[in-house]
Order: sequence, then structure tokens, then C-alpha cells
Amino acid sequence: EATDAQLGLAAVHERCNRLAPAEAIAADLDLRREQLNAHQTDLLLELEAQLAGRRNQHALARQRLEALLQRPNPDALARGDLLLKLGRCCDALGDVDAAMQAFARGHAERYAQVTGTHAALPHGDGLLAVLDAPVPEVRSRLSGPAPGDPADPVFLVGFPRSGTTLMEQLLDAHGALASFDEQPFLQRLVSRINERNPGYPAALSMLSEDACRALRRGYFADVARVLPQLGARRAVDKNPLNLVRLPLVATLFPRAQVLLALRHPCDVVLSCYMQNFRSPAFSITFETLASTARMYARVMAHFHEFRDRLGLPLHVLRYEDLVADVSGEGRALFDFLGLPWSDDLSEFTERARRKGAISTPSYAQVVQPVNQRAVGRWQRYRPWFEGEALDTLQPWIERLGYVV
Repeated sequence: EATDAQLGLAAVHERCNRLAPAEAIAADLDLRREQLNAHQTDLLLELEAQLAGRRNQHALARQRLEALLQRPNPDALARGDLLLKLGRCCDALGDVDAAMQAFARGHAERYAQVTGTHAALPHGDGLLAVLDAPVPEVRSRLSGPAPGDPADPVFLVGFPRSGTTLMEQLLDAHGALASFDEQPFLQRLVSRINERNPGYPAALSMLSEDACRALRRGYFADVARVLPQLGARRAVDKNPLNLVRLPLVATLFPRAQVLLALRHPCDVVLSCYMQNFRSPAFSITFETLASTARMYARVMAHFHEFRDRLGLPLHVLRYEDLVADVSGEGRALFDFLGLPWSDDLSEFTERARRKGAISTPSYAQVVQPVNQRAVGRWQRYRPWFEGEALDTLQPWIERLGYVV
């Protein structure tokens, strides 16, 4: 039992970017490797692979992962996760062919498991079903803020893997702002609205002022649970796919400001394809580069359908610009929010390291010094983009001002 607990504790340390204690536990367990049972040995191999990757010892990480994948494991989701980790490891080593083979095998494992246990998912993506619904005219029915209401939040949105976590850590470093890990607070409001007929989004044009205030209270109560010390600070709600829920934001939070994270569509699609998202729907959505590109196009088309009708202040921040010039882009960002810039904000990645758990796949990247290593990564994978994926993304590459 103590060994199992040590393995779990080491995994938590790594997940919270506390690498030294994780390494110490792994070293201690390595000395007792012959005493471990088969399951504990598997967990130790996976821990060693994860820590080797954090040290940029990707050849060692690959060796550990390949050893793990040779061992019997009946859990398809676990095998899929290991294969996606192996793919990212091969990518770091520059072995693009091996990376794509591992990604394809990993997604096949996950797809088979998810479609076997969630039979309805291939026929509708649940969370994103709103993409097929027309958006009504959007306007707030609130006559003004209620006494004691917190300030309307800053909503940070964008397609997943567009750099939202990096931007969130920069925002959270400012004393006037406070962010919280991705939470489904707006989706909970959508679920409440769906209890009526018609549901969301058609109901937006029919909500009374009392109904809007009740929904706002529910949202702020959720925020208070995760940010009990918010005080006079303004909440930053970072949930990338709130991008498709901005009509709800405009209806309930007319004094909100919206930050839109953009990144080259091909880099976004590749990065989504490389990740192991927990959502079963994403196992289907991101099964291939082509299916991921189709979802990107759907989401962006939906957003641009109502973008000009929102009536909310919107600031667009490109990932490529931010990593090239943190100070310049940061000044423009905080100027949009009406907040002062200070040079120590440029050290936000060090603050993120001390923050603890960051519940997104990029938890290990956002604590590193800002760099441009991921810019243009998709070019190494261009042969796999040729055809449907690139054809689907081409209009958005041009519309958003990028180049192929």
C-alpha cells in the first residue's frame, strides 16, 4: 500500500510541476524495482517516461514507453494514452513518421473504446451540438448591475490549443485579475436554459430580466466557490470553447470583455491531434487530422456568424505574436483591459511554476520560459495535411491572415 501511495504521490508532484520530489520518489522506487508487482512496475515505467520527458531526455522516455507498450494492458484508454505520449516523444526527437504511427494507433484505441461505450456519440457531439443551431439576435435585457454584483468577467476563448493557457497565466499574474482552472460554468447555464422550451440558443431572445439575473447569480455563485478570495479583483474565465457560447455572455454579461486567442490553424489542428483530451466526444472529434480540421472549421464558422452582432469589446491576441514579443503584446492586452503594465509581468511563467496544478494538457509547457518552438511545427507534418485537412483549413488560413 505504501508503494502504491508513493507512485500516486510522485505522479501528483509531476502534475503540479514539483519535479524534485517526484524525481526523489522515482529514484527510491528504482532501488526497489525487483520488489514491485507488475502493476507497480508499469506505473514506475510511466512515471520515469514522464520525468525523462520533462528533462528533455526524450530517447529515454521513448524507451520506457515502448517497454510499457510491450506489456499486456487490457485497458484501451490507457493504451491510447501511452501511444499518444509516445507520439509526442517521437515528435520531440524529430521522428515524424514514428510519431504519426503512434498517434494513429493511439486514436484508434481511444475511438474503439469510446464508440463501444458511448454508442450515440458518433451521431452527435453533445457539447457542440449548438453549432448547428441558428443564433438569434443578441441583446442584454439587464437595466444595470445589481447591488453587490462582482464585475463582469473577462472571457478568454479560442479553439483548444490556441495558446489560451499561456495567455491565462499572463493575465493571472496581474494583481487586478484572478483566473481559475477551466470550469463548465457557462455550460451549466446552457443546461439550465435547456430545461425550458425552446432551449438554448433560441431562448436567449425570450429571457426576462429576472431570469437573466437568476442565471447571473448562479454563475457568480460558481465562481465564488473556486475563487473565495476574489475580493475586488476581476475574474478571468478561461474555457476555450466558450467561443461558441459568447451569445450567452453578451446576454448575461453586457460589461464583459472578450479575449480571442488565435494561432495558425494547422498548428492548432496538429496540437489537438497530439493530445489526449479527457472528453469522450473529443476522442471522436480529434480522431484524425481531417476530422479535427472539420471541427475547427465548424467552430470558427459558427463564431464568425455572430461575431459582429455580439456588441462586446473584443481583443484578438495571436499566439505567434505573444511568444515573439511578450512585453509589446502584453502592454496592448492590458491597455485593452484598462490595466497598467509592469515589466515584472513578463516573468509570469515563473509564477505559473509556483502556482501548482494547471488542469490543461499544456501544464508542463506554460511553466517553461516563453519560446517559439511550437510555431510552425505543422510544416514537418505537411504530407499528412495534404488533401482533406489542408483543403478544409485553407479558407481559414487566408481569412485569419496566415500563410500556408
